[in-house]
Amino acid sequence: MWVLYDYKTTQTVVEGSYLSSRGQKQFDCGGERHQRLVAAGFSGNMGTGNIVWSDDNEGKWQPVAPGSVGQLEWKLACRKQ
Repeated sequence: MWVLYDYKTTQTVVEGSYLSSRGQKQFDCGGERHQRLVAAGFSGNMGTGNIVWSDDNEGKWQPVAPGSVGQLEWKLACRKQ
């Protein structure tokens, strides 16, 4: 599933500042876990502007934290209520 985060305030990393990030995640519906496949941060809102940082290294599987945004994404991806 592709996700887009749009921030109200500037986020800062070593590479610079960004206002949005976009990534692709994979979900294990039965195991209630997720992993990042790719991600990038953009200088503008809604995935616009220059790419400030990018990461195409597949992340490790992580458990879905209760009450987190990740749990909302997992529920959407896995069609859970």
